[in-house]
Amino acid sequence: MTKNRVALQDIGWSFVGGRFRDRGSFEDSLRRYQVRLGNPDTLEPGELAILSPVIRVQFMCWDGDEQIEPVVTFTAENGVAFSVGDLLFQLHNAVVEKLEGMDHHFFEGLALVSSPASEPTPLYRLRQGS
Repeated sequence: MTKNRVALQDIGWSFVGGRFRDRGSFEDSLRRYQVRLGNPDTLEPGELAILSPVIRVQFMCWDGDEQIEPVVTFTAENGVAFSVGDLLFQLHNAVVEKLEGMDHHFFEGLALVSSPASEPTPLYRLRQGS
């Protein structure tokens, strides 16, 4: 679980390949991806990632020739907190269609932008790499 302002920065992922139908398939692909990166021990899909029942995530993408930064809201599967697998599964399925054709489609963590003290729902920014 993150105690700093960047969550999941040690996990690599690429938002390509379309949506996943179920979390089990996604987690299998995520595990294989970590092995290819040489980081097989960094992934624990059941580990708590963010202690909040609801979060918002902002990401950068293109709408035609215009760069936009949509915000997507996620609800933890258990209604209490996000596990690594739950969060990345939901995130992948929400953004893959917008990011798949972009250079910046690699996951580099989630940076906390605002916390419940300033907003009712925490806002994270998707750190995207190429």
